Amino acid sequence: MARIFVTGPGRCGTVTFATACAAASLSDGDSPMTVAHESLRGQEPDWTYPDNHIETEPRLLWQVHDLLRAYPEALWVVLHRDHEDMVQSWAKRVYTMAAWSRLSLFTGTISPDTIGLYLDFVYSTLDALLPPTRTLNLTTPVPGEEFKKFVEWAGLKAKRVEAGVATLKLKHNPSK
Repeated sequence: MARIFVTGPGRCGTVTFATACAAASLSDGDSPMTVAHESLRGQEPDWTYPDNHIETEPRLLWQVHDLLRAYPEALWVVLHRDHEDMVQSWAKRVYTMAAWSRLSLFTGTISPDTIGLYLDFVYSTLDALLPPTRTLNLTTPVPGEEFKKFVEWAGLKAKRVEAGVATLKLKHNPSK
């Protein structure tokens, strides 16, 4: 009964990572792993996930305590992307940062410094809350060897690991 939660501050590669996991056709040995990105989006989330599941979702940050309590054996992957690249990506999506900075509601823009504070907050919070022995930090874009390291670290088998690696080279969910 493997559950793997993949998170980060958003704009860090969760869509790409989910796509790679699905393409690699992962299993925990006997049972295939399901993979979803933001599977509870658009509904009142109850934060329950099926067995043998990989969930990629930036909002998992806000439910870490509940998820650790409900799934104490779950594995966690935290995606890290170049800081400046994330700031630029977030700046193109001001509506998602509105909750973090009320100033953006009045100006229609958000400062790079405010975005940087948000990113630092997310990573320091995840670092403080997640159990180090069940957490893997990966830098995105995830190179092929890092993806293979994740598969091995999680104790998974991949029917098509090279398909997952190839998917990592494609852009998914780019900011416009």
